[in-house]
Amino acid sequence: MIEAVLKKDFGNFSIDVEIRFKGLKNVLFGISGSGKSSILKMIVGFYEPDRGKVIVNNKVLLDVERGVNTPIFKRGIGYIPQEYTLFPHMDIEANLLYGVKSKRLKFDKKRFDLLIELAGIKNLLKLYPNQLSGGQKQRVSLIRALLVEPEILLLDEPFSALDRPIREELRELLSELLDSFNIPAIFVTHDLEEAYEFADEIAILESGNVIQAGKKDEVFSSPESRSIARLLGFKNIFEIDELRSDEIVVKGFSFKVRRLKGSCKFVFIKPEDVLLLRTDRDISNKENVVFGEVLKFFEKPGSVLLKIKSKGLIVYSRVTRHVVVKMGISEGSRVAVSLKKDTIVCGDE
Repeated sequence: MIEAVLKKDFGNFSIDVEIRFKGLKNVLFGISGSGKSSILKMIVGFYEPDRGKVIVNNKVLLDVERGVNTPIFKRGIGYIPQEYTLFPHMDIEANLLYGVKSKRLKFDKKRFDLLIELAGIKNLLKLYPNQLSGGQKQRVSLIRALLVEPEILLLDEPFSALDRPIREELRELLSELLDSFNIPAIFVTHDLEEAYEFADEIAILESGNVIQAGKKDEVFSSPESRSIARLLGFKNIFEIDELRSDEIVVKGFSFKVRRLKGSCKFVFIKPEDVLLLRTDRDISNKENVVFGEVLKFFEKPGSVLLKIKSKGLIVYSRVTRHVVVKMGISEGSRVAVSLKKDTIVCGDE
């Protein structure tokens, strides 16, 4: 259990958050400048909040109102920034053991051997940091943090400077290590794919505030507002002109929806949930069919984003490249799509 209730005024920017994570793999997600790194630094102890508290595994590390402020080296926190922070004059083995020695901890040879084996750095121990690649350096930084047996691991965009394949390998390694040693972590990122792949729980930040938090699947499937939907990749965001119990009207189109709850000013649909239909087959039983023209292709590895216009409505559909080729679709093609009612999400401004 990680609880951080923090308020701090930086002059031109302020943070006011309540974060509560219960799982092992937790993510602070938001655009650059939303306050993610500053929150981590307050939890570590680099910054002192104006008000607030930090509790990890029922241990109060900070409580401004009660005058509790545990020194950084006694908080039991492993912190990994984007920079590798390895000592250039020490070989890798000395770098790995630096925290153990400086904290005067008992050296656990079994743990050491297991960690370097899992991380694949056994053959690097006698090398120096300038002889390592970026991915190898970050593996060393990760294992060094785990060797001091932290209560919690905080990672501030640790893989953002690395190439995509290396980032994926290190996320997988990190996930396996957290599971193996049962260590909770907070991972900071502005990368949507990275956030989704790593998180069990997620808190989305905007301008120093948490705007939505919860279990990953719940947050990613049901954004509460238009700004959150945009952050989470909902390309289809429509303002509702008229709202009924099981139907909405958007730019003259009537769409059947599942029963909408709460404040509904907008609806959101992921492009991958917009089904491209075969018009040479019977589609009379399909939900919320829209006929339109393909205005533009946006290609990504493995997929194509289609921008489709129907009268005053713009709809985005993401499909595989194979589907586009098989159906003979090009810019200017007439197509039909289905907006399945179970994938239409309702939200506020």
